[in-house]
Formats: sequence, structure tokens, C-alpha cells
Amino acid sequence: MSMREPTENELLAMAYADGELTAEAREEFEQSMSSDASLRTEVSQLKHLEVLARRCAPKEPLDYEWESVRSEPVQVAGTGAGWLLAIVALMSGVIWLLYVAATSELAFAFKLCLFSAVGGFFLLLAMTLRVRLKTMQHDPYRDVQR
Repeated sequence: MSMREPTENELLAMAYADGELTAEAREEFEQSMSSDASLRTEVSQLKHLEVLARRCAPKEPLDYEWESVRSEPVQVAGTGAGWLLAIVALMSGVIWLLYVAATSELAFAFKLCLFSAVGGFFLLLAMTLRVRLKTMQHDPYRDVQR
């Protein structure tokens, strides 16, 4: 297997990921990254490698304790039930609030504000999830466990 020399962009990406560029060089490289998806991907991969290298450290006693508590049946069942109840309560509350607003004698302006607020909340939630899914591949901490 022959090793090739890294390209200038790969060397700059390594220096950028390691924080070794001067302020001027860093700014210039960031401008290049803004228009070059391959540079962004290269830096993301380097950052990911850095995080993985730190992850190779031996476990600490607290890590073993977290694993122990997290795997207890009471913890698993309680956490799952808690999330289920919270989500059902939130959705039921929103549905009830919308039903009451739609069927009551409230002023149209108030109803419009209420429906806009609920719609806006769910739109913001959807846009946040969309951004997270699109940027997840560049998150150097995606494989970090605690």
C-alpha cells in the first residue's frame, strides 16, 4: 500500500482542526470552507478522529456507575414511562387547548394568536430537527457516550 503526500487543502484542514493556523490564515481557510463542501467534510472527519482518540482513554469509576444505574430495570422502565407520559400529556394538552379555542366564544383575534403560537412552535421544532439531521454527519461528538 503506497502512502501519498497530503494535499495543500488536507494540510490546511489538519492545521485548522488542531488550532495551529494564524488568525489571518484561519479566516482565509474558513472563507474557503464556506464554499467548499469537501473542506467542511475533511475538517469534520478530523474533528471526529480527535474526539474518538480522546474516547480511547480508560474508563473512570463514574463511567462504570453510570452504566450500572442506566441498565437497572427500574431506571429503564421509569425513564421510558416518564417520557411516554410527558409526551402524551403535552400532546393531549395541545389538542385540548386547540379544541377549546376552536369551539368556544373566544374572539377571533385570540384564536388566531393561539393557533399561530402552536403552529409556530411545531414549525420551529420541525426546522430544528431538520437542521440537526442535516448537520449530524459533521458533529464530532456523535459517537461520544457518557
